[in-house]
Amino acid sequence: AGGITLTADTVINNPSQVGFNLGGAAFETYFNGVDLGPLATDGAALFAPLSSSSMKMKGRLVPQDTKEGIIAITTVFGHYLAGMSSNLTIKGVSGSGSSGPVSWLTTAFKTINIENVVLPGPATVPELIPSIEMKDLQLDFTKDQWAPPTSSSRVEAQLKNPFGFPLSVAQLDMKVEATYQGASVATLDIPTSPASTSNTGLITTGFNDIPFKVVNHELFAGFNSLLTLTPSVTFGLKGSSNAIANTAVGTLSLPGVTFNVDTHLAGKYKNKKQIHYFF
Repeated sequence: AGGITLTADTVINNPSQVGFNLGGAAFETYFNGVDLGPLATDGAALFAPLSSSSMKMKGRLVPQDTKEGIIAITTVFGHYLAGMSSNLTIKGVSGSGSSGPVSWLTTAFKTINIENVVLPGPATVPELIPSIEMKDLQLDFTKDQWAPPTSSSRVEAQLKNPFGFPLSVAQLDMKVEATYQGASVATLDIPTSPASTSNTGLITTGFNDIPFKVVNHELFAGFNSLLTLTPSVTFGLKGSSNAIANTAVGTLSLPGVTFNVDTHLAGKYKNKKQIHYFF
């Protein structure tokens, strides 16, 4: 069947004076009119009268193969990554007794339509990219000393996946601000580039001939001197990325993934293979 296994701890309010003790209850979940998949009680379903009942539920997010479906599931994941909740609609499918589905109860269950069911976001916004490392860097100063075309054949970004299912980034773009000692040095606007993701969540990509646009000439000159004369230089990379990721429910867009990390480069003094200058 495919998809992503879903487990949930739910609280269901029963405003009626009549309680129900069922062998099980099955529902279907929707977001913006798109069916996300089935959800059912994990065992018996007890709806106490005039009160709220806690229930464990299990289900599945189904693969989406339509434009509307991809947009819906992308929006739900995007809300979560931004620390926001999503409002779902829950529709009844069937009700069961001790011996299985009960026809008259199932007919009644199919009339259930509960809107604005809150799928809560995380307590804090997840940090998706805790580290970035450029394994090599090439700057060509023969073109423009304050916007040298810059390349890296291997950029590694560690993905900290907040979900309990595989997430494989296949391509991404990056808007990057390089900083040193808290001040902005230069910017890189890396267009959409192919990427791969390892089993450990290591994203690997690269870029070619992207202008390294200097915003602080004095600081950049000092930064270059350190790269030339010292064994290693630590500097900051902050910005945002738009990624395309493959999941078991479809290929999703992950827009506006932010990062703010410290990284380092071995200088020419220590490692002539990691950084290359052309003058």
